[in-house]
This record gives sequence, C-alpha cells and structure tokens, in this order.
Amino acid sequence: MVILIFVLILGVFLFIKYIPNIIIYKNLSDDLFVCPNCGHSFYVKWYHLIFKLFTIYAYNQAKLRCPNCKIKDMCSKK
Repeated sequence: MVILIFVLILGVFLFIKYIPNIIIYKNLSDDLFVCPNCGHSFYVKWYHLIFKLFTIYAYNQAKLRCPNCKIKDMCSKK
C-alpha cells in the first residue's frame, strides 16, 4: 500500500514538473517543417519532437521522417 501511494505521488510530481515542456512541444508542433530532399512541407505531432528541442532552438532543424518521401533527415523549420 505504501509503495502504491509513493508511486502515485511520484507520478503526480513528474506530471506537474513536465507540463511546461509538453506545452512547448505542442507549440512547436504548430510550425511547418520542410524536407531537404523533396521540399515537402509538413506538420509533426508534438510527441515526435521529444528529445529534439535543443536542435530546433539552436539550428531550427530536427531529424524527422518526411511523410512524402519517407526519408529521415534534418528537416528545417519554416
């Protein structure tokens, strides 16, 4: 019983701690990304941007899979 309460409290704490990051990812998912291979512009889901936050802010690029040509490459943010 004590372990269950500990896990619930830890889960709530982590959820509250990472809500701002989820909001940042959701705002970034509203931006268009352009594939360097085929030039296709596309939107991505917010959960595809997890662990790519530094490269998006530093270089305006993220390693994503293009839905048109299916190649995974550094797509730039428009």
